[in-house]
Amino acid sequence: MNESDLMDELHRRVAEKKAQGLYSIDALSDEIRPGPEPVDADGLARLERLVDVAPDPSVVRSTKPVIGGAVTGAKHVLVRATRQPVDDLACRATTFNGLLLHHLAGLAREVALLQARVDELERALSAVKPAASA
Repeated sequence: MNESDLMDELHRRVAEKKAQGLYSIDALSDEIRPGPEPVDADGLARLERLVDVAPDPSVVRSTKPVIGGAVTGAKHVLVRATRQPVDDLACRATTFNGLLLHHLAGLAREVALLQARVDELERALSAVKPAASA
């Protein structure tokens, strides 16, 4: 498999995962039953923006006198040589991050539901206490 085929495969896999909603906080919360907003929804939204791991393949041109061209050339060779494993690792990291965020969103929603239930039980208990002491 050449580099172009690998890149096409990686882009296809990322597109599939995006289509499944793994990279959207809105899609993550759609699967979870309706209820209160998740605990720290703003934090989850900030995490959602960090889910995608996208390596930057650009090479900064070296400004070293005399050897700058050779250093820049070596950087280009290293970037090309490591591009496939780095892209594969980035794809795996993005998938992991998406699944982890999905799990965190579910836990945050459950915590919010449990807190609402505790508040409801505390209100019920406080209503029963005055009646019991009368």
